[in-house]
Amino acid sequence: MRAAGAPHVPMKRQAAPREIAHGILFLACHESSYVTGATVMVDGGLSA
Repeated sequence: MRAAGAPHVPMKRQAAPREIAHGILFLACHESSYVTGATVMVDGGLSA
């Protein structure tokens, strides 16, 4: 089922778990301290 969905993602592959984690870690780190009320899409461009 996962492989069947990959062609629909603009990057043509599924995310690795660490790629999702990097988005989460960014929001948890000091560098994102000025980010408020934002939605960060980590979806390989699917919702573009």
